[in-house]
Amino acid sequence: MNESSIKDIAALIERNKAVLAEVPLNLRSKTRTRLTEKKVSELTYSYESLLEKNSKNLTIRSIHHFACSGGSLISKCLDVMPSVRLLSELHPNARKHLHTASHKFTPSDVISCAYYASVNDLDGLAFNIMEASVKLAIEHAYYQREFLVFREHSHTDFCVGGEPKSVNFFKKIRDDIYRGISVATVRNPVDSYLSLMKNNWVHFEPSTFNEYCKRLNLFLAGFEEQEIFFYEDFLDKPLIIMESICNTLAIPFSPTFIDTYDTRKITGDSGRGSDSIKRLPRRDLSPEYIREVNDSEEFEMFLGRFEYYRKETESLKK
Repeated sequence: MNESSIKDIAALIERNKAVLAEVPLNLRSKTRTRLTEKKVSELTYSYESLLEKNSKNLTIRSIHHFACSGGSLISKCLDVMPSVRLLSELHPNARKHLHTASHKFTPSDVISCAYYASVNDLDGLAFNIMEASVKLAIEHAYYQREFLVFREHSHTDFCVGGEPKSVNFFKKIRDDIYRGISVATVRNPVDSYLSLMKNNWVHFEPSTFNEYCKRLNLFLAGFEEQEIFFYEDFLDKPLIIMESICNTLAIPFSPTFIDTYDTRKITGDSGRGSDSIKRLPRRDLSPEYIREVNDSEEFEMFLGRFEYYRKETESLKK
């Protein structure tokens, strides 16, 4: 609910109070009076509850990244921070996991059950269910003195089907009561796209490197420079970069994550794996792939915004 809605409730309260005051006591219908007084009371309670929530400044914290870009490793590090709870890979319109021959057993998931029941306007229902669930979870965490970080399944918006979406779910549901803090992590697309292909997760057409970079550029256009962190930078300086991510998300930081992150098991953990946070050798690049990289206009646009990666790709130039 936005500021104008809160003001409308306040105005309605005052109008009902004024109507009640103008009716002479001896002419008032007892029934109507009781109903009006009840309405004023309910509206007042609703208004005061909204103001109370607003004063808490409840925060939707979210992390975003493409598949095969190191997001799982960074998310596991966040999940072991003091009083932080990571909710991994959320999106109301994710359907890939539901395309099965039989009804999966999902007794606590209303969206999945609605999908299998072929409910009309499933996208609208799913959005409302997810929005309500996220906000209830945030309020619950507030009273438990915990910090929730929602890991969005950005692949759903930007890497599935036809034209990608331009606004992510967690930015859509922010309002005057629930403020939002987001971070995005990115890996050199030369490497992340190669990993995406090897995992057979290219779910868009045309399935080219240039199209991938186009979608990546659109995704990153939704974030300011200070909200974007480079995966390779994190691998080189994990303590420094993780502290910066935690500061951006306004959550507690502890350097002990470096020893405990690998105890966490989360969805989407598809990487090659390592017993430490460090760079791994780049996968072999075919001559055809190198030509595709060099010919990509969208990749050049990416490098124009992120000079950090230009030096890393000089060796690929003809």
